[in-house]
Amino acid sequence: MKKIIIIVLLFASKVYANGIISSINNISSTTIPLYSKFETGISLTKTFTNPYNPDIISIEAQFTSPTGKLYTVYGFYYQDYQKIITAPFWNPITTPFPWRIRFSPNETGTWSYTIAAKENISNTTGTTSLQTFVCTNSTNPGYLSVSSNKRYLQYSNGSSFFGIAEDLRAFSNTQPATLQDCASNNVSCTDWCYTPNTLVKHKEWINDFKNNGGNLVRIWLEPYSYEIEWENLNNYSNRQNRAYDFDELIEYLSTNKVYTHLVLYNEFMLRKKDTLSTNDQWMIIDETHRREWSLRFRKNYRITRAGRLGLLLCRQPASLATVSAGGRVTRKI
Repeated sequence: MKKIIIIVLLFASKVYANGIISSINNISSTTIPLYSKFETGISLTKTFTNPYNPDIISIEAQFTSPTGKLYTVYGFYYQDYQKIITAPFWNPITTPFPWRIRFSPNETGTWSYTIAAKENISNTTGTTSLQTFVCTNSTNPGYLSVSSNKRYLQYSNGSSFFGIAEDLRAFSNTQPATLQDCASNNVSCTDWCYTPNTLVKHKEWINDFKNNGGNLVRIWLEPYSYEIEWENLNNYSNRQNRAYDFDELIEYLSTNKVYTHLVLYNEFMLRKKDTLSTNDQWMIIDETHRREWSLRFRKNYRITRAGRLGLLLCRQPASLATVSAGGRVTRKI
């Protein structure tokens, strides 16, 4: 009698990757409601001195909808934290999947996607096999857009949106903060300062606002709140705690069904000097600075990290007349 030997191979991951992509891991479920967040983590075999510069390393995902539509989504470098009640308040945690892709599907059915890693702008140095997730129907009305007659805003399901809005700005914070946060902004800890209390207060404001009928907030990414690029151009390592808190803020807004008008850039970033910082690198005065500025719009870290554009009414680039609605500098400063 012949013996049949069956060999079973167990793989740690169903993902077949090559190059510098070693594996991926789904952070969210592989079955998610319509317009909610799908998130996956990526592990690379290499590290980079500045993982926030897309010219050095870029993670890109190609999503295909159930009806065959293609969407390119950029990844971002993620620093995890444990929140603690004493200084330094944010305790960094090492994660095996520090690269993330976030995406909000707009069709029900089975989606497929692949992820590629690109070094030095264009060289593809790693890809994954085809992956899938399922999007189910939900009661979420979807994204906001201008109606066909251009007279009002409407949800993806066609119903009209009547906005009751307010600004969500920073505030004078007297709670003790980390020396790093205060020193980097060149301010006293009894003045405008970023502390754990910033997010707490913003949640309180949103809750009161929502309970009184509000459904839209405008958030300014200011140097003393959730702005992640201030001390150094095109490097966000010093302010990842703010990005972490901003993630939590976006989740809170989503839970409370409040849409966001996100102001990506404001006049602080184009000043030669200001009361918050003594560095003068924000003026767009030469080709190097213009190049650094353009990186913001090409693969915007803030938008890829938000990953849920259904929450965003629009992305106001700046509050200066010298920057057009499309985010391009229209004249030299």
